[in-house]
Amino acid sequence: MEKKNNILLITNGFPYDGSEVSFLDTEFQLLTQRYHISVLALGANPNGNIDSKYRKEDVRYYSVSVPKLNPIGLIAQLFHKWVRKEICNSWSAKEKRNSLRRIPYLLLFSYRSDIYYKKIEEIFNCRQFDLIYTFWCTPATFSAYRYAKDRGIKYMTRFHGGDLYVERMKERGSYFPFRTIIADTADRLVFLSDAAKEYFSSHWKIQDGRGLISPLGTHPFATLPYFEISENVVSMVTTANSIKLKRINLIIDAIAEVDSKYHIIWNYFGNGEDWSELKSYADMRLSKGNIEWHFRGKIRHEELYDWYKKVQASVFILASETEGVPVSIEEALGMGLAIIATDVGGVKEEVIQDVTGYLLRSDPTVEEIKNAIEKYIDLSVEKKIAMKKESVELWERKYDARLNAKKLIASIEDILGAG
Repeated sequence: MEKKNNILLITNGFPYDGSEVSFLDTEFQLLTQRYHISVLALGANPNGNIDSKYRKEDVRYYSVSVPKLNPIGLIAQLFHKWVRKEICNSWSAKEKRNSLRRIPYLLLFSYRSDIYYKKIEEIFNCRQFDLIYTFWCTPATFSAYRYAKDRGIKYMTRFHGGDLYVERMKERGSYFPFRTIIADTADRLVFLSDAAKEYFSSHWKIQDGRGLISPLGTHPFATLPYFEISENVVSMVTTANSIKLKRINLIIDAIAEVDSKYHIIWNYFGNGEDWSELKSYADMRLSKGNIEWHFRGKIRHEELYDWYKKVQASVFILASETEGVPVSIEEALGMGLAIIATDVGGVKEEVIQDVTGYLLRSDPTVEEIKNAIEKYIDLSVEKKIAMKKESVELWERKYDARLNAKKLIASIEDILGAG
């Protein structure tokens, strides 16, 4: 029998927390078939429930929480030579304000890395692993670097959006601590799209052959039937968090401005800090008789297809200010929906103009979003069906999670074989 390697997978809560299920479902299943897996869930409740789908006999589950911060613990980070060196390397005389903002974040980052390092060591003493894979690039990734260096093992990390784009970190000095070290030493840097890899390369160096493009993808959904409700009618869906970055208010404004000869049905799935405010705004703006709308709240991932079918969706619309490569769009493509979305992150790889939908400017006007909605409604039935077919074919080529997970495992095999 072939010997299985041991891998430590570090997540932001999975499988105790369901928020990463749509990202990790297929990848986790294939990883557990090929390797002995230990999972370290950051910030998870160790007494939380694990869905039976993810509770496997050979998998070991761990969690770690960060204790309440104290000033002494943060100041103590200055005794680490790598922290002092990072302060010097990140300091810019031309950007003193940003440089000062970076220091508290750096100390917090290093403080958490120390805690995660100790937990990684505890797990290693129970089951020695050959590779650490951090599903997000977090303080745990720097812990992985430190531990891999100490033990002579391998480590890799995956980037999404919030852990990649420095523009999202303005309040912290547009900065990710120790990013140059990770770029130089990780055995594999995994990106969701070509655009993400290009962005990373414009800020940090990728060592030869160590950058891998591996979209998360989704598991197969059945293709939704073509719903010909009636002429001049469209049923649209949006699945996104209720936060300012998603600019749900722009979608509301665009729907409100659609010509009254068109009938709009819009269902919004999601929740978050701005949900109540957005619902009140929709109450005020979407009062015309040609508009039907519903705030459905957050739904379970496995309910998504049934909901989209129930509301007879044909268009998925998103107006985000920034994105990685939205899994919500990949899901919609797999079901055969046309996509209207902003050109941010890797979205341009999901939305082929006039083929799988309409790619908006990164900062579109309400008028531009409205025009895209009306343009879709005005398409002939034949063109709408063709767009549906193109969406599914794009999903089959690029966003089938089963194929993408197999490519990731092939890359892992390459890393382990090189060791």
